[in-house]
Amino acid sequence: MAKKNWILVSTKRFQEEFSFKTIVECTFSKKSVSHWKSEYEIDYWVNSVCNGKIVNENSIWIVEACSFDEARSIATKHFANVSGFNIRNIKKVWSY
Repeated sequence: MAKKNWILVSTKRFQEEFSFKTIVECTFSKKSVSHWKSEYEIDYWVNSVCNGKIVNENSIWIVEACSFDEARSIATKHFANVSGFNIRNIKKVWSY
């Protein structure tokens, strides 16, 4: 089987007339996709109404993502059902 970061490209089967065995030749190639991710700090706030007053909760969340846009997408999907959610700032904290 293929090892990590390798893809099976093709297979060929050979059957010898004098044997019941089948020989399989496999061709592999190395993946060119980068799996390196960076950590992004997402500064967000949530507005809610509590006892007739508007409450503003600020928080920071660290997310591992490939890009700035993916980090924003992860946060938006995670807080999709929270009303009053807004992203204040996203910054790259660390990269592999």
